Amino acid sequence: MTCLFWDLYYSGTRCESLTFRSMVGLALSMTLGGVVILHLPQLPDLGMLSMLVPAAIFGFTSPRLRILSGFTLGLWLTAAAATREMDFRLPAGTQAEMVVIGMVTGLPSSSDKVHRFQFRVMEGDLAGRRLRLSWRAPESDLVPGQWWRLTVRIKAPSGSLNFGIFDYEKWLFLKRIHGTGYVLVSPAPVLIDDDAALVDRIRYKVRERLRSVVQKGSIGTFLALSLGDTSQLERRHWDILNRTGTTHLLIVSGLHIGLIASICFLVFRFLGVGIFRVISLTVVFTTAYALLAGWGLPVQRAFIMTLVFLVCRYFSRYVVLSFQLAVACVCVVVLDPLATLGNGFWLSFGAVCALLLALSGRVDNKKDLTRWISSSLHAQWVVFLCLLPVLGFTNFQLPLGSMFVNLVAIPAVGMLLVPLLLVSLLVLAVFPPLGQSLLELCSLLATLLWGFLETAAALDLVAGVRQFALISCLVSLTGIAILLAPRGLLPRWPGLLLFLIILAPARQLNEGDLRLTFLDVGQGLSVLLESAHGFQLYDAGPTFGTTFSAANQMVIPSLRRAGGRGVEHLIISHKDNDHAGGLQDILEKVPVGRVIRYGDCAKKWISDNVKFRTFSVLASHPGMVTSENDRSCLLSISTHGFQVLLTGDIEARAEYALLDSGSGTVDVMSVPHHGSNSSSTPALLNRLKPGLAVVSSGYQNRFNHPDPVVVDRYRKRSTLILNTASSGAVEILFTREGYRLSEARRNRRRIWRR
Repeated sequence: MTCLFWDLYYSGTRCESLTFRSMVGLALSMTLGGVVILHLPQLPDLGMLSMLVPAAIFGFTSPRLRILSGFTLGLWLTAAAATREMDFRLPAGTQAEMVVIGMVTGLPSSSDKVHRFQFRVMEGDLAGRRLRLSWRAPESDLVPGQWWRLTVRIKAPSGSLNFGIFDYEKWLFLKRIHGTGYVLVSPAPVLIDDDAALVDRIRYKVRERLRSVVQKGSIGTFLALSLGDTSQLERRHWDILNRTGTTHLLIVSGLHIGLIASICFLVFRFLGVGIFRVISLTVVFTTAYALLAGWGLPVQRAFIMTLVFLVCRYFSRYVVLSFQLAVACVCVVVLDPLATLGNGFWLSFGAVCALLLALSGRVDNKKDLTRWISSSLHAQWVVFLCLLPVLGFTNFQLPLGSMFVNLVAIPAVGMLLVPLLLVSLLVLAVFPPLGQSLLELCSLLATLLWGFLETAAALDLVAGVRQFALISCLVSLTGIAILLAPRGLLPRWPGLLLFLIILAPARQLNEGDLRLTFLDVGQGLSVLLESAHGFQLYDAGPTFGTTFSAANQMVIPSLRRAGGRGVEHLIISHKDNDHAGGLQDILEKVPVGRVIRYGDCAKKWISDNVKFRTFSVLASHPGMVTSENDRSCLLSISTHGFQVLLTGDIEARAEYALLDSGSGTVDVMSVPHHGSNSSSTPALLNRLKPGLAVVSSGYQNRFNHPDPVVVDRYRKRSTLILNTASSGAVEILFTREGYRLSEARRNRRRIWRR
């Protein structure tokens, strides 16, 4: 927005069209090169690519070869950065206890008495690596810049992998985390030194100062807007932001950088300062805020665009916004070749491109106030349209009311809350009483803002969509480009048809078909069952304090990806946390027709010609002394002649009772009790004779599930046995023709996945 202001306010000599086209072509080609590398199943040989670099540099001298040269340079830069990161990563399967010496970096966070922080190893075999560590109840606060000698148990970066939702391993790779682990209390950690000359130390002091003077209800909002620290926002806040399409409001973005640059430039110009000093001071203040805000990708983009304008302004050159955007893109790709891996890259640059397409070069004869209102409405309409396919592709929901919400929220945050908050921080450092009063006013504004967003979210103006292919998203965006093109250039009706492709119904299951997905929830169990028009859910996965809930992070997103807004039946096999931990989260956020719990689970129903039956094999033995595991509620499914059995955590005693009940053969089953040696007796396997058995367990779990002896039992009976720890989510589609198997880790191999 600031750059739009610059372009409208100043005029001068325009850059040559050749330079403009070359820069835009370079930005697109380098970005494409990075995308290609990051979507390969394995990295190409860096030596071979390096041999092409001199030719690529020479190719820039020829206009016909510049696009190819940019593409080659993008390939090489991204391959070099990815190779370095993979070399620094701990080898897959690593799990060791060792002593490390290094420095705390970034802003540590804490919840449930567990502190989480990034630790850069400075000495020893792991020097240069960045670890993501947790430390339960440290004796002193963790401060950025502290040097510690820690005894840690670390492992290679790993995480659960499900179809089409958040990829934790990709996030670790993008953040350049080379290992994860936790601090051991013995031998005792030792504080060695303290390096206070860090930007993170300043950010930490600002955060602690805010915590000491701001009420708890507002601290998360203030930290997000001032420091880019969203760790203090609660789950309900994210739910509200997602449902109203306003997540961008609490992420320090180009809007905030532009605001700071605009204020600085206009204030210093008003004071009569010379143009060189105005530009220098604007750069200094903008840089300071960009570093304070964490130097995220949207901040980088806006900062570089502002810097390009200021330099050109000093030399009396007028540069169109497209050129500035292209320069910013090239700089971001050069500074961080892995940036194209994150959604923020595409959302940040995509939003500006949409505004460029819709607003640049338009002639508007309206007067100032009318023009401002018209431009604001038009800008919101453009961003609303362009984000719909993107949000549908990434979040599986369309916030239909986001345009009207943003018309109120963006000015409230950008023009009122953020400037007042930054002024409050400056005043707080000089005159604390006045600073605290201003922060109280900020708290009032934040309370009003959240009240407005909660009201908007309660209207439920959200349409859920089944995940569609990337090509559908691109086709829809092409349709939007046609709709936003200048009048008379192209007919609008093809654009409307292309845009609506995201609403075209995906291929539906037929009556009797069943898609069964063993979700990768770590050491736990959750199975999503989808028929032609309904969903059933067996178990809800684990939860750990307030920091991790498989229901929130895996189960509910997987349900939404499949196009489900609710489930007909939620079956909880037994009360152990690894099966029932996410129950409450699901009940709060997903409409559930009926909950079937252990102890009273003798139920039968038919959904879309798929037969379901829940039962407990020890229900007829009320006097028998049994464990909670043996009282698990089982789920039997019958469709198209196939038999499926989900077994919960039953052990040997319940398995023998299952045999006594006359159970027959099955085609697919869940391995009882995650593959523990207390289950999967030979007698059970001889009777059931499964063709496919799936273990749901966590990678390198402390129980060593599944037991190798148990795995061998299945294999000796020619049963295909899969483990979510190594396969990721396992999807089985039953149709009249048979069943088809898909594994998340084998579906699309990527360089960062184990």
